Amino acid sequence: MTDYAAAPKKSNGCLKALGCGCLAVVVLLIVLGVGGFFGLRHLVRKFTAEYTATEPRALPAVAMSDEQVQALMTRVKTFGEAVQAGQAVEPLVLRGDDLNALIRASAAKELADSIYVTIADSQIRAEVSLSLDRFGKWTRGRYLNGRAAVTVSLRDGRLQAFCEGLEVNGKSLPDAAMSQLRQENLAKDASSDPKTAEVIARLESIEVRGDTLIVVPRRASAQAP
Repeated sequence: MTDYAAAPKKSNGCLKALGCGCLAVVVLLIVLGVGGFFGLRHLVRKFTAEYTATEPRALPAVAMSDEQVQALMTRVKTFGEAVQAGQAVEPLVLRGDDLNALIRASAAKELADSIYVTIADSQIRAEVSLSLDRFGKWTRGRYLNGRAAVTVSLRDGRLQAFCEGLEVNGKSLPDAAMSQLRQENLAKDASSDPKTAEVIARLESIEVRGDTLIVVPRRASAQAP
């Protein structure tokens, strides 16, 4: 078994391909709406003592066999290469364990070790324990521990991720902050990265249905050049 909470990161050639590397970027945007989540910095400044902790939260370990991981990587790479080549291919269906494995395989170690996701009731739910050292001396040694529930869709080339629930350090955000956050598309800047934009342009839809994330490619005749 490969325990991704403890295993060292290894370079994987397929992560440079459309099907793994860039798709993983899209997945990361979906899972957390990273830019939006880091956008809570103004709240952290104001409520550091209340909404941050001095210790990280222990997240569940993700354990998959080497065979399962290899099969996942092969499946995602095959999907990505077919989409890139404009070939017909079945939708890519991913579950929570798949997303966790992709994140741990392709994200920076700090981010990969800070996120654990599940998919249920057509939502992506993330547990997060992020070090805030990067934001300056006023948060050094503090951690943002939280849980978020996000709804996701891709329609007409626009990736959308909206936060439906958020708990930070065991507390809910003030109603005014939560109301504003619910209206913010956490993936609004997804297409600003050229590689991510290329992936999105080749997809018909992304949908969270039940306990699965379904990525549907555009028909071959409708692929972007």
